[in-house]
Amino acid sequence: MIDYKHPKHASFRKLTSLGVGGCPLGFFQVHTIKGLERLIEEKELNKAEVRLIGRGTNLLVMEGDLHFYAIALKGDFSNVNLLSDATEAVLLEAYAGASLQLLSKRSMCLGASGLEFAFTIPGSLGGALRMNAGAYGMAMGEVVDSITVYDMDVGQYKLVPADEFLFGYRRFDWTNGRRKRFFFIKAVLKLKKDDKVAIRDRMKNYIELRKSTQPVNVRSCGCVFKNPGPNLPTAGKFIDLAGLKGFSIGGALISPEHANFFINTGEASAEDFLRLIDVSKERVFKQHGVLLEEEIEIWR
Repeated sequence: MIDYKHPKHASFRKLTSLGVGGCPLGFFQVHTIKGLERLIEEKELNKAEVRLIGRGTNLLVMEGDLHFYAIALKGDFSNVNLLSDATEAVLLEAYAGASLQLLSKRSMCLGASGLEFAFTIPGSLGGALRMNAGAYGMAMGEVVDSITVYDMDVGQYKLVPADEFLFGYRRFDWTNGRRKRFFFIKAVLKLKKDDKVAIRDRMKNYIELRKSTQPVNVRSCGCVFKNPGPNLPTAGKFIDLAGLKGFSIGGALISPEHANFFINTGEASAEDFLRLIDVSKERVFKQHGVLLEEEIEIWR
């Protein structure tokens, strides 16, 4: 099944957690593999620029008419299947649209450890693979066994083993050169057997820590910048030291609670956030000689 929304009904203001952004050429919600194949064939998206959007939680989209199509994977693309439950390891097959929070809960119910950190991340698996999302010293790349991608350049699905990927700090790449036109379809995740109560307690501790240190129930896109590196303060600490906690431009505010979170206070524009990013980078570099790098994706 394919749902199509005319651009005027598909503003990224409604599709992202930050609540800003313009309209794509078209927005499609795809619910099955067959639906995705028909969409690519019928709409000739293989000749156009196409971007997949998950839950829009790590994304800043600029305003105006955007010259690309957007696709959201729904329905069957949210499935999580148990492939193997052995004494030492559990193999899960999870599709790109699967919620990280539901995926971590499913893992806990199976006594499978390795995704506890994902319980604190309000995104989907596809986006988490793309940026090697992580928290509390763990990241997605550590549990990937293989990924199935759809290569738009050749119009084929490919099962790619983990050793063909390079997962770094909030980054993903290929060992044999970067491919630009592909979709993540699903991944096989290799997890370790553990006690369900121990897994649940770790998840509970992580979520409580998040609530105590980060703003919740606000319109934000998570951490804006990557942490600079080992033996250095965090990006949020550098922004705080630069005196920018609580600083705002238009409707965009640097959180007084955690300076690496930028908040939409109501009617912020994408330009407000872009200017806030630039001010933060300039001030931190001027005062500390550290150039912050964005963790979020910016779609222009």
